[in-house]
Amino acid sequence: MTFFSPKKNIGKAWPHGYGRALRVFVSIGLMCVLGGTLVFFLFDPVVTTEVPPLLKGKFVDELVAGGFEEPTALAIAPNGTMFVAERQGVVRIIKNGESVSQPFVTLTDVHTSGESGLLGLAVHPRFPDIPYVYLLYSVQYQPHEPPQSASIPTFGRLVRYTAEGNVAAKHSEKILIGNGPEDGIPNCSSFHGVGAVKVASDGSIYVSAGEGASWEGVDVGERGDGCDLLFGAAQGTGARRAQQLNSLAGKILRIDSESGLGLPDNPFYDGDTDSPKSRIFGMGLRNPFRFTLRESTGESSLLYVGDVGWTDWEEITIVRAGTNAGWPCFEGPVKVKAYHKHSVVSQLCQGVRHEGNFVFPLLSWNRSKPRENWFSGYPRASFTGHTVTGLTFYTGKDFPQRYWGALFFADYGEEWIKVLWVDDQHQLVRVEDFAGVDSPVGLEKVEMPVDLEMNPTNGNLLYVSISAGQVRQIRFVSE
Repeated sequence: MTFFSPKKNIGKAWPHGYGRALRVFVSIGLMCVLGGTLVFFLFDPVVTTEVPPLLKGKFVDELVAGGFEEPTALAIAPNGTMFVAERQGVVRIIKNGESVSQPFVTLTDVHTSGESGLLGLAVHPRFPDIPYVYLLYSVQYQPHEPPQSASIPTFGRLVRYTAEGNVAAKHSEKILIGNGPEDGIPNCSSFHGVGAVKVASDGSIYVSAGEGASWEGVDVGERGDGCDLLFGAAQGTGARRAQQLNSLAGKILRIDSESGLGLPDNPFYDGDTDSPKSRIFGMGLRNPFRFTLRESTGESSLLYVGDVGWTDWEEITIVRAGTNAGWPCFEGPVKVKAYHKHSVVSQLCQGVRHEGNFVFPLLSWNRSKPRENWFSGYPRASFTGHTVTGLTFYTGKDFPQRYWGALFFADYGEEWIKVLWVDDQHQLVRVEDFAGVDSPVGLEKVEMPVDLEMNPTNGNLLYVSISAGQVRQIRFVSE
């Protein structure tokens, strides 16, 4: 008996629900054709941890700059200037390989309980000609009430500063979202609040926001967190905010870069540019801490979103205009039974699955059961992780060609970076290990990564280590 198990995809990812049946059909058919010798062609899934072909060179992991206090986010301008956000509210600059001693700006109203803080950072794609820097953070709305408590509701704010040399110009602050609780992003637990901010090539701004609910159990707005007192009864609904079009929480937002208002071509635009509904691009997200734009594919609005899970699953979901990722009714590829069975939410969850805009993730990985991982309906991705914390497409040419156009993504909990490839239809082709334990390219240590970016000036892959207080780069050295 001969077993042949090719380690590559036979055309495209197995369609959802048909993979196992198709394997059996193909195996039986080939057994019949080959007759005399019993041969099984067991086509393995596209996820693999194979060692890549030998490269004419090696990858190295190097320090770019250190000494940061809980760095959370990195933004790289087209001219190579790097902006680094620290969770307490300080933004620093790395220029010409050196960290500038004077902060670019220091915020004084940042809420830092739980997972809150200054978490999102972006620069305008035409910087420095358009010298705008964007900061996304949680506001300490009660600054005179120490100590900070995770039970105090807060809200997310997006602010823009104008760069003048290495500092923010005086009086250049412009609030785009979150002048106050009434137009801010509700966060009622200090966990999974604001996430990332990106500026598209057309100047529109994308913002990710968690649903601001409690992680300690089912939260349908009955926990006495004071959310309804600060934001009104319509926002005191716990994880259900992710499914509400009257809330900015649990969403991807898309706004005008000058006014912060919603755009007329947004999927839920209602004629009022100031309404939450008009600002919403995608919904049904729990904690979309990081995302990246894919603008070179002919689709002007396509996001790859890393959504941090609750109990079992991490996921990467492709979000288009109007996409519903399903939270709190779905986590990864499965129903969340605790919410489906809850009397307050069950009817809502019954409807979500049948909406035309509901999507399953591109890729999900389980926190403890690697053989249950899921992609395109086929559970065979043999790795685990706990917190998806970085995504970036490799658009450079300095890495070996096999990585061109691939998506690098990181997990904070298990300290790894992996890489995946999709086809022209954004279907998953394969996933491979890259950095972390058992790295096939010699990068065996990645300490608590919280952001990934590609340097447009030299093609290096950069990551932020919050625990080490460093920005580091992965560089390929040719032989």
